[in-house]
Amino acid sequence: MKILILFIYSADENYNKMLKIQRSYCHKYDGVHSFFVTYRKTQSNHVEIEDDIVYVKGEETYLGITRKTIDAMEFLLNRMKDIDYVVRSNMSTVINIPELKSFLEPLPRTGIYTSGLMIELRWLDHASGVVDESLWGTKYASGTSIILSKDVAESIVQRKDQIRHDIIDDLSIGVFMTKFFPNTYGVAPLAKFFAVPFDIDERSFARDAAFYRTRTNDDRTRDIQNMQTVHDMIYTTKEGFSEFQGTNEMTDEVITYSGMVLGGFSNRIYCV
Repeated sequence: MKILILFIYSADENYNKMLKIQRSYCHKYDGVHSFFVTYRKTQSNHVEIEDDIVYVKGEETYLGITRKTIDAMEFLLNRMKDIDYVVRSNMSTVINIPELKSFLEPLPRTGIYTSGLMIELRWLDHASGVVDESLWGTKYASGTSIILSKDVAESIVQRKDQIRHDIIDDLSIGVFMTKFFPNTYGVAPLAKFFAVPFDIDERSFARDAAFYRTRTNDDRTRDIQNMQTVHDMIYTTKEGFSEFQGTNEMTDEVITYSGMVLGGFSNRIYCV
């Protein structure tokens, strides 16, 4: 089983600290290929990869997350033919990869659209493009933990002209799935999801969740602290991970992530 994980990323001081934490574990598992997806205005090609960062040509906007998700997914799926699942997450969600693998292993390899958190829209949110009640009732996988089987991910890419870009990304994917693939709902259970509280209590901490969402009331410094705490609590006892490892460094001259070769450029940049 092979899993492609895409973390939505944009470069700033806080996200760069989160990036360091995410890199400390996400490249350590066989069959798991992790990338961080962001926009970059100054590049020649529409999509470029440098190390584990996928750059999509453009400028960061809140509603632009959908496009960079789909463009990165299309680019990578065209080059990674043996992927079984795509997981789309964000920078402040720590993924317990052994638990994620255990969750995915028994599932069907096709027709999967699930999450750690499935939401039913029942509110207005103008910043997210929800300006009236027309989409109320839509059920969608939270952007913290969107799980797609490869065939579903490829269908999204193939029909990307049917994806809405005037609403936030996870809702947009849910609207698409409701219209074109309603039979995917309920095929798989939800992965275990843990909403990390402001003050983490080890006695009530769920060590067996697949996804840990660390988001306080806009206190990003506390989010980073909690991410590190979550990392230490779930990984210090797993497979000998006993300390914070820092960034992932590639040593081969080809682009290799968890054993998957993407191309043979000596500067480790792959473009389209």
